Amino acid sequence: MPTPPPTARLAFREMAPADLEMMSSLLGDPAVMWVYPHPYSRNEVRDWIDRNQRTYRERGFGLWLLTSRESGEFVGECGLTPQEVGGANEIELAYHLRPEFQGRGLATEAATACLEFAREAGLKRIVSLIDPRNVASQRVAAKIGLAFEQDVQVPGKVLRVYATTDRQLLSDAQRAGPPPTSASRRLLTWRPRRGTTGSPADTVVCPERRRPHLPPIDFSRFEVLTFDCYGTLIDWETGLVAGLRAVLDAHGIAVSDDDLLERFGRHEAAAEAGEYLRYREVLARSLRGICEELGVTATDEELERFGGSVADWPAFPDSHDALSALARRFRLAVITNCDDDLFAASNRRLGVTLDWVITAQQVGSYKPSHRNFAFAFERIGVPRERILHVAQSLFHDHVPAKQLGMTTVWVDRRQGRPGSGATPPASVTPDLVVPDMATLARLATAGGSSE
Repeated sequence: MPTPPPTARLAFREMAPADLEMMSSLLGDPAVMWVYPHPYSRNEVRDWIDRNQRTYRERGFGLWLLTSRESGEFVGECGLTPQEVGGANEIELAYHLRPEFQGRGLATEAATACLEFAREAGLKRIVSLIDPRNVASQRVAAKIGLAFEQDVQVPGKVLRVYATTDRQLLSDAQRAGPPPTSASRRLLTWRPRRGTTGSPADTVVCPERRRPHLPPIDFSRFEVLTFDCYGTLIDWETGLVAGLRAVLDAHGIAVSDDDLLERFGRHEAAAEAGEYLRYREVLARSLRGICEELGVTATDEELERFGGSVADWPAFPDSHDALSALARRFRLAVITNCDDDLFAASNRRLGVTLDWVITAQQVGSYKPSHRNFAFAFERIGVPRERILHVAQSLFHDHVPAKQLGMTTVWVDRRQGRPGSGATPPASVTPDLVVPDMATLARLATAGGSSE
């Protein structure tokens, strides 16, 4: 059975039942399977191998084992696999690499070879289905020429579809660029054409030359404003970079701020998606993961210090005055992915009295879980149509809030800087976009609507 030809560093071969131990070490590793519901058991891995062997026979392709041409070491898997997406039969290009082989360009090298194999086999359309939190895989998709197409709902989650064919109203330059992120200041609402996969009601935020006419917000409809804290009221990216650099500089590691924030966002999302941990431990695990990726080991003292660094993160200069002005008209609440004591330190920097404080520690989960919002609804006791949610993070806040039928305001603190910073990218359309809290306070206390 044919396989992709060897690349400069990698060789491909079919997987077999004898590979159960190797494949279990890959698909049973939480660091590899962090966007899956759980790492695979040995029985699930055995089924995985059987399914690929069947696909080899029936389709002439599948997921192939990857080995290092230099050392012969097991690297991971990459290949083509049939999938059903939005009721359509698709061929997905997918891969999993062992953690020690990530970050070396091997995923791009393997995926390029598999894409060329697909083209030579006459397969006209190839897709990649990527969890929105997985920024690294989205970059690989863009590098090998796949274009962001749409987001699709699958059981329990949303996946981002990248594809080889042009099925969206984007220019060639836009298709070559990165996926929409929280840094896209100019937005349009795009809906799939008839005949494409996905529901006609799917909405995707894409970059364009002009912002759509967003419907005005009648602020008189609302009696409670709920806020995300970190990134919205507290300048967490400045705090994160300072804390991370204090550790990495001591180990002689030099990386860009954007690289640090992206790495942090990936590790934080993985830690928060699993069994509940206090936010101190989420921060410590994120630092440990970043250090391991960069080839150093953080000390226990460094992990503990970074875990408590939230207390040192500065408030945005306009947060106190804006909250004070808004408090004269609305009741205010915070729904924050943080511990009680760490947020208390941040609230002292904000210098305001809030009517409600809902922390992840109180709920036992992290946004974007709906549990955090449901807990807030019950605590506040006001119909959700009378609550306006204000946040910077599209991923943690706007996606779940809109799913729950809330009206939302996006405080776009990044304002055109590349990437999505310390939060994973996400696709959603807020009801209003403002550059800062001062603008929101001026609009909301002016006595009228947002336009």
